[in-house]
Amino acid sequence: MMNSIEKLISVSKGVSLLYVEDDRTLQQETAHLLRNFFEKIDLAQNGEEGLELFEPGKYEIIITDINMPKLNGVEMVKAIRRKDRHQMIIVISAHDEPHYLIDLINAGAQYFLSKPIDLTELISILYEFCVEHQQRSASLSKRE
Repeated sequence: MMNSIEKLISVSKGVSLLYVEDDRTLQQETAHLLRNFFEKIDLAQNGEEGLELFEPGKYEIIITDINMPKLNGVEMVKAIRRKDRHQMIIVISAHDEPHYLIDLINAGAQYFLSKPIDLTELISILYEFCVEHQQRSASLSKRE
């Protein structure tokens, strides 16, 4: 675990994250943990707030819950995909019913994690996303 934490720290500098979660306690606890890795974290209470904060290129990673008031995570992911088809998105939910998973796959979410969050799995996915972001950024700068 310590090795994976160090690996994530080594690749997460300059990566910004949007975390959308309606459970205030869970949101604050998870954000506190994520601040160990990411310098810029914005928080939203529901999909509507998340969508208001979102702009293509503003966040490298979005983490969202599914069941939220105003606009659920599936609808938010669909709206984000219409604006940016490359946005990295992780969905976390206590609901793992097949229809949600199918909707999320069709909407373009790359990863689905069940609550309670497996910290080792989350760190591993965040590491992969950060490495992918670095590779994409390096590829784009080579083209310029």
